[in-house]
Amino acid sequence: MRLIPFPSRDLLLQFWLPYLVGLSYLGIGLWMYRLRGYTRPGRAFIFFCICVSIVCLVLFDVLTTHVGTGLWILAMAGAGGALISLALRFPEEWKAVERRPWLLGLPYLVSIGLGVWALVVLQNVTYPWAFGTARSYIYRYAVVSMLFFLAIMLYRARSGSSYVVRRQARLVLVGSLLAFTPICLWFIAPMFGIDLPFNSLLLLISLLVFPITVMLAILRYRLLELEVLINRTVFYGVLTAILAGVFTVLITLTQKLFLTLTGEKNDAASSLRRCWSWQSSRPSRTASRPC
Repeated sequence: MRLIPFPSRDLLLQFWLPYLVGLSYLGIGLWMYRLRGYTRPGRAFIFFCICVSIVCLVLFDVLTTHVGTGLWILAMAGAGGALISLALRFPEEWKAVERRPWLLGLPYLVSIGLGVWALVVLQNVTYPWAFGTARSYIYRYAVVSMLFFLAIMLYRARSGSSYVVRRQARLVLVGSLLAFTPICLWFIAPMFGIDLPFNSLLLLISLLVFPITVMLAILRYRLLELEVLINRTVFYGVLTAILAGVFTVLITLTQKLFLTLTGEKNDAASSLRRCWSWQSSRPSRTASRPC
C-alpha cells in the first residue's frame, strides 16, 4: 500500500473547520460562564456549548482512528438534553418548571440512557451493527430537541410575558432556524432513504449562528436593563429636585406671609431654611448637627 499526502481541502474541511467551530463554542461557553454562569439558563447554555464543542473537536478522530468515539457519542446525546433543558428555562422559565424543578432533569436522563446504551453496544464486537441503531436514536433525539426548542421559541415570541421576553425569543428563533435547519435535514434524510453527504462547510458553519444570537439576545436584555436603571435614576433625580424646589418656595411664602401679618421676620422659617441648606451641603460621612 502506497501512502499519499492528505489532501489539503479534506484537511481543511474535516479537521481545521470542525476544530475552529469547536473552539468557538468553547470560547462562547466560557464567556457565558463569566456573564451568566450563576443562572440556570446560563448553565444549560454552557453545557450545550461544551457538548457541541466536544462533538466538533473529536469529529476528525471519529472519522479516522475511532479512539474518541465513546466521548463523541456521549457529547451528542448530552447536547440534545441540554437544548431541551435550555428551552424550558430561556428566555424565561415555565411555570411548571418553577413548581417542579425535577422536570429539568428529565432531558438529561434520556441523554444518559442513550449514551450508556451506545457505549455498551460499542463494545459488542460480535454485533457491530447495534451501534448504528443506537447512534440513529441519538440523532433522532437531537432532531426532537431542535424541533422542541424551535417550537418553544415560537411560542415565546408570540405569547411571552413581557416585551423583552418576546423580543429575545424572536431573535433566538431566527438564529435557531438558520443554525438547526441544515443539520436537522441531514439527520432526518436517512429515515426517508435519502443519503446526504456530510458537508462540514454548510452544517458546521451554520451552527455558529445559534450561540451568536443567544449572546445578542442577552446583550440586548442587559442594555434594556441599563436603560431602565438610567430612566429610574433620572426620574427620581428630577422628583427630588422638584420636591426641593417646592419646599424652598413654601419656606419663602411662609416667611413673607408671617412678615405681612406680624410685621416681624419669621425666625423659625429662616432657621429651618438655614438648617435645610446646611444639611444639603454637608458631607454625608459627618455626624448630624442639631439645628
